[in-house]
Amino acid sequence: MNAGSVQLPPVGLRPTFSKKVFLGGLPPDIDERQLNHCFSSFGKHRIDWPHKNDTHYQFPPKGYAFVIFEKASSVVNLLSRCVIIRGKFIIALSSLSVRNKEVQVRPWLLSDCFYICAPAPIPDHRLTVFVGGVPRPTTAAQLAALMQANFGCVLQVTIDVDSAFLYPRGSARVRFAFRHSYMAAVGKRFVRFNNGEQQKNLEIKPFVADEPKCDKCGRAEAKFCGSLNCLSYYCTKCWELRHDEEVHEPLVVESRRSRRAKKLQKSPSPSTACQTPSKSGTASTSSTPVDVNLVYSLAKLNVCF
Repeated sequence: MNAGSVQLPPVGLRPTFSKKVFLGGLPPDIDERQLNHCFSSFGKHRIDWPHKNDTHYQFPPKGYAFVIFEKASSVVNLLSRCVIIRGKFIIALSSLSVRNKEVQVRPWLLSDCFYICAPAPIPDHRLTVFVGGVPRPTTAAQLAALMQANFGCVLQVTIDVDSAFLYPRGSARVRFAFRHSYMAAVGKRFVRFNNGEQQKNLEIKPFVADEPKCDKCGRAEAKFCGSLNCLSYYCTKCWELRHDEEVHEPLVVESRRSRRAKKLQKSPSPSTACQTPSKSGTASTSSTPVDVNLVYSLAKLNVCF
């Protein structure tokens, strides 16, 4: 590794990062043992990548991996050893076939989970959409700018993160200021994302409350109809009355769909940081509880006036 010239602010002013850090552009023949050696000087850690425990493969299969530290201060130490090239943190790693290869170190700043436009809006799921397929480097402010440019005034954006490391899961919730913006987003269903390096379509769905009541009679355990002609919650009886001559499918809450998929698994595979955390809020034995006060205090950092 080569020492860099990144100047970080004083300790009291340093930003808070997720303990999970993305490493991109790794040498093709670098293995887990070599990676552990490279990052050992920054603090206790482990190396992970998607489906690592399922395949028992010793080399990151797609040229990227994650280093997961026990302490957030280790992330700051790592960044202080990086150089900044074209706006990216870079560190040099070597393997048997490549010397001093430039590897991207991409931390996640926790304050980037939130975008809140003052005054802070009252939560309203009737004006909130779920956005799927969000690239993990995308900040809440960037997503807010995209959605506002396409559909109108955005009041709040929350990037969904895992409970173990507060690392992005690839989805978000966007709260609009006006009904017509919400309807325009739900009606379009997709929005084109382009940050200069990646282009893809992000999926847009109505956000569904966890424990909704029927809009007609007030009964609990209502289902949400995502049709543009409905966009309402109905109990079983009211659903049948409303859809007597139409066939609509209820929209399933993402968290419920995830829990249902887990129940269908015959034997759970070992948890890793790259998997969706369990309902208990832990992804592995080394994970730490979420500091809820910290998370909500960070929301104040992205207030715009």
